[in-house]
Amino acid sequence: MTFHYRYLIISLTFIFLFSVSASAQEYSVHKEHSEAFGIKDNLPSEFDEKGAGIIPLQYDKSKMTGTIIYGYLPDWEYPSTRQYLRYDILTHIAAFDFTVSNTGAITNPSGWPWTDVINTAHANGVKVTLCAVNFEASDINTIMTNSTVKQTFFNNLKNRIQQYQLDGVNIDFEGLNQSDRGTVLNTFMADLKTFINTHFPGMEVSFAGPAITTNGWNVAGLANACDFIFIMGYAFYGSWSTTTGACAPLTGGTYNITNTVLTQYATVTNSNPQKLVLGVPYYGLRWTTQTQNPHSPVIAYINSTRFRDDALLVQQYGLLWATDNQVPWYRYQSGNTWYQVWYDDDSSLGLKYALAQSKNYAGVGMWALGYDGSRNELWDELYRRFYQQIPVELQSFTAVPEGFVVILKWITATELNNKEFIIERKSNSDNEMNSGWKVAGNITGRGTTTAPNDYVYFDAVTEPGEYTYRLKQIDLDGSHKYSQEINVTVSDSRSGIVLEQNYPNPFNNTTRIKYYLQDQGKESPNGVVTLKVFDVLGREVARLVDGTVATGVHQIDFSAVGLPSGFYSYELRTGKERIVRKMNVLR
Repeated sequence: MTFHYRYLIISLTFIFLFSVSASAQEYSVHKEHSEAFGIKDNLPSEFDEKGAGIIPLQYDKSKMTGTIIYGYLPDWEYPSTRQYLRYDILTHIAAFDFTVSNTGAITNPSGWPWTDVINTAHANGVKVTLCAVNFEASDINTIMTNSTVKQTFFNNLKNRIQQYQLDGVNIDFEGLNQSDRGTVLNTFMADLKTFINTHFPGMEVSFAGPAITTNGWNVAGLANACDFIFIMGYAFYGSWSTTTGACAPLTGGTYNITNTVLTQYATVTNSNPQKLVLGVPYYGLRWTTQTQNPHSPVIAYINSTRFRDDALLVQQYGLLWATDNQVPWYRYQSGNTWYQVWYDDDSSLGLKYALAQSKNYAGVGMWALGYDGSRNELWDELYRRFYQQIPVELQSFTAVPEGFVVILKWITATELNNKEFIIERKSNSDNEMNSGWKVAGNITGRGTTTAPNDYVYFDAVTEPGEYTYRLKQIDLDGSHKYSQEINVTVSDSRSGIVLEQNYPNPFNNTTRIKYYLQDQGKESPNGVVTLKVFDVLGREVARLVDGTVATGVHQIDFSAVGLPSGFYSYELRTGKERIVRKMNVLR
């Protein structure tokens, strides 16, 4: 198997300790961009306004790939950037925005319906969802708590979905009263999901959630109330900031994307990560600054930038890398004034995607489609991370015979989208007619992980001879690659049992012991087995197994709680056969 490496070679020598302002918790970049870029007077559609000619979704690509790639498409980016959308990569397009009033009425985006985008998306298995938007706390409270307004809103959603063949609803309500962020919101979302699924069985209902969830949010309840939460993983810095910094820092400071994933959304990340989609920014931030140094005190906030512009300007001014936040930035001087722009590129976004993958999130998304213009870097990174075959990094693969059992072990350094390993065996003693690879068994992979993982498989063969083994590693998308082949010789020396070395070893409190009991014949398919642990004086301190055990592979966790540090032995015995190994308890 081969590896895929990616190196970031630019770094800063300046590390500035900082913290994200609490203002970031309440700030809406969606609202800022609507006011800065939005179309004041909606333009008419190029197509039939009633939706004639719109085709339904032809298939669901997200179910086929097991991944969500969710992009918000704001109406100010339509139609100018529609030709750059990558339907081969996206699984969802959220049409932004369908503004919801405090009466439950809905206003369509400019140029709606976007029949060309909808039809191309549907032909490629990409869902188009209605993004319902309101940024005013009092309006949102009325929509969620006034039964008449709520029902009007629900009915208007149903009518829009039917009329335009839409595939789901995303609720982007921001700036909620603190008292509305818990039970009120979660009840509203549960009611909406029930209503939508009653009329459109299986249709997705999602919510745009904040990166920082203190002050009233119940994200576990919110996740239960909808199909998934799109985490708006940005706006950590902005117009309120007194120093420059990343709009989406991966690390550094009190609040960052890693904190969002591991702390703010911990209950969902740990128990139901498929309910989460990590959103990332395709925009940047520009300030005038007091110095040229990173995290400089701010003179004034200028504006929000878009990746398509930053990617050009950074070539002129030079890319710098903030090692604390793990994002790029650049600076330039006009007269005596310094300017700094902090943004994200394919390198920094790739690190965030890897974090989401390592936690088995449902997928990732972006604010906003079109901000990259005609450039391909960000699309290429998404493709590489989520679609391109990236093999598992295999550190070692060995085979050791124990009688008629071959113990296969392998270690992976990293895994990405690893569904399973198929263990294949070929007997080199077979005649030509029967030669060839046969499936010996399979072991489930660890999905996506950057931590090393150990695997072991016991393969029982029926005859002595020469055998060759290989691993067939299968990705979640069904693609596969083979490991190198290894050979092993099985002698005619039968052994009824195999005892594996415990793992981990040394250990603190708990370790796992694996053993294998071979079939002793049709008249005695099972065996009486004991597995005991002894201290250095030979005294029995634990009896883990004592009785009849079926043939095959077994494992048991041994707890050393209450035992002092030191060396111990464990003995597996069946009939006249006995195997002893040592283990080390280390406090």
